[in-house]
Amino acid sequence: MVLPVLLRKLSRIMAEDLRDSGVAVNIFLPGGAVRTGMIPPEALAQPDVQSSLLDPQIMACPISFLASPQAEGITGERIEALHFDSWLNERGLHFEEGETR
Repeated sequence: MVLPVLLRKLSRIMAEDLRDSGVAVNIFLPGGAVRTGMIPPEALAQPDVQSSLLDPQIMACPISFLASPQAEGITGERIEALHFDSWLNERGLHFEEGETR
């Protein structure tokens, strides 16, 4: 798939270009299909689809982190909500929702 590769490259270029202006550019993905009102009812009726859907709440903590002062300087990253804890650990970071430091 060419499009995801191009989007990743574009986000890295934008992150580098905008770094000095204080603008962060990151790719944020849920990490799978999310249970939303956009999924057709016939698809939801399939047991394998129901069990594989992610709860939208999975994105709350990573979004809170990215909006927090703790994320200052984080740019050019690809972050998956499903693997957010691993992403934090790989960078030696820790975040609990509600943290403001």
